Amino acid sequence: MAPPPTGGRDEVATPAADETADAALDDAPDDATTAVDVDGREVGPVTAVFEDDHTGRAELALVALPDGQRLVPLVGARTEGARLHLAVTAAAVEASPVAGDVEHVGPDDVLALYRHHGLSPADDTAAGAAPGADG
Repeated sequence: MAPPPTGGRDEVATPAADETADAALDDAPDDATTAVDVDGREVGPVTAVFEDDHTGRAELALVALPDGQRLVPLVGARTEGARLHLAVTAAAVEASPVAGDVEHVGPDDVLALYRHHGLSPADDTAAGAAPGADG
């Protein structure tokens, strides 16, 4: 099986995921990758990875949940075998809006996602809330 497919998005002024996530996804195993939250709880299978159009770095992952797919930021993410360890909680992923058009992730969608997870799009750091907190 091939690694998760990649997708693109329009030009936006948001940061790419850190190099740890980028390198981790470049080295992703050929079998299915499962997203795991910051506490080690299994979240769901990774079905796609979106890269920043300018840097080519992995920025978002699409994770399948029973009630629909969710976009998850890859800031602070790392892989271990077939597991993608996220820097956010499963509860925050589950509380994210269901991903609609996964062929296009626009700037407003990316900003809303970062804010939902308590991340600042300016510097990839917590914006007054812990990662995974509703923002």
